[in-house]
Amino acid sequence: MIHTVTVKEGFPVKLPAIGTKTFKFVKGLNVLFGPNGCGKTTLLNIAGAYSGTEAGWSRFNEPSYSNKSPYPETFSEKAPGAAKAKVEWDGSASFLMSPKTGDPRGSSIDDSQDGLMDFGMVVSEMMAKVSSGQSRIIRINKLVDVLKQVPDLSKKPSNYENVNDTWQKAMDKFVKYVKTLPREGPPTVLLDEVDVSLSIPLQKVFWLESMVNLAKKFQVIVATHCPFALVHRHADGFVEMERGYVEASVQAVDSLLRIKA
Repeated sequence: MIHTVTVKEGFPVKLPAIGTKTFKFVKGLNVLFGPNGCGKTTLLNIAGAYSGTEAGWSRFNEPSYSNKSPYPETFSEKAPGAAKAKVEWDGSASFLMSPKTGDPRGSSIDDSQDGLMDFGMVVSEMMAKVSSGQSRIIRINKLVDVLKQVPDLSKKPSNYENVNDTWQKAMDKFVKYVKTLPREGPPTVLLDEVDVSLSIPLQKVFWLESMVNLAKKFQVIVATHCPFALVHRHADGFVEMERGYVEASVQAVDSLLRIKA
């Protein structure tokens, strides 16, 4: 379970919605609600990086990446975009799903015995076979199966072959670090706008049923600007990323309802 995220240095500090604020997360459903570009995805990526993932289940990021990489070692003092952050994490596994078309974070998930699978689709394949909305549904359905296999982070991954010495040391270091954490809370599921392109009826089902049920077993942190997320706006886990955005969204929905057919 992820308890708090506080950015200390880097470009996210310059984002008004993030700055150096401390974001607190609760058990169950958490919603990051805000407009495009406010920093929802950035916050999710930082939470994922510090809990051991850039896609799929927690493990570690390959340490051979250069210091200029947006994803350095997850157990170091760095996070996406060369940002430094303080993340209170109990060591329970976390899962990051970012299913946007062409986004490498949503297409680099490995299909392995640890429950990871490939959510990526080449743009041309998507255009030829299914709509964007259909691809979201397919990935969300696959997500349910993937989440049934939560990895034990206190054990070294067994699905990697021909691991070099540097990667082996990084793997050992990550496992050793996780063993020092209490791992008392539920696993965390980080979802980045997975409701995009879903039809209105499906958005309703997603927010009023699917997310509620998922939050009974996992800590769920969802980044969105879907109006159906507003049904949870009075819950402890609801975060308004930009002041006034909730009110503006409610007014926009109200205006739509007032339009005469």
